[in-house]
Amino acid sequence: MNERPLIQSGETKILSLAEETKFAANGIVSRTLLRTENSRTVLFGFAEGQELTEHTSTQHALIQILSGRCEFSLDGRRHDLKAGDFLYLPPNLPHAVKATEPFSMLLTLSKPGVFEKITAHDKNRTAAVEIASEKIFDGRGVPCAVKHGQIIGKWLDLAVDDYFVLVNDHDPERMREKFEAEWPGAFAWEHLESGPADLRVKITKLSDVTAPALAEPACGCEH
Repeated sequence: MNERPLIQSGETKILSLAEETKFAANGIVSRTLLRTENSRTVLFGFAEGQELTEHTSTQHALIQILSGRCEFSLDGRRHDLKAGDFLYLPPNLPHAVKATEPFSMLLTLSKPGVFEKITAHDKNRTAAVEIASEKIFDGRGVPCAVKHGQIIGKWLDLAVDDYFVLVNDHDPERMREKFEAEWPGAFAWEHLESGPADLRVKITKLSDVTAPALAEPACGCEH
């Protein structure tokens, strides 16, 4: 489900981070504070023992520990962080985090530039590849009722063997099922990245297809 940021781009607004931070028993609560064309700021509240397993991001990441303590693993090296600590993560650095006690953090993600670096995985290797900005479709913040048709239309417009990368804030698994039902064997669906704030899927057109009469919402969202 898409989340409406607490601050709209272009709006002047003051927030209390302490008041906006939310915690859940045995869970992780994330709240998007601001989303712009090139950045996203997310507020996290972790219950003790909760963790995000190792992953990467194609974006620059700035992390400020607001309260409590946590353990960050950066490219396999452990670091104990506490309230007041500030952390920078360059794109594609493997990292993980675990709450050693209830803690909160502020995460700011920013795109590196004209090209996005995507960490691509196959059976034999992991490699950072550059994806041109015109091949990126950013679906974050776009209502699903609009986004679904845009994704299908963008894929239908591709030449055979061409692709685009969908950036989304949830896994559109139901949309993949729609593709499988409508165009089996005509597409490739590859998860490139799955992080705490974003997910990236490479969608390739493998053969010519007939466009449907109506592209219906298919990812199971309520909006």
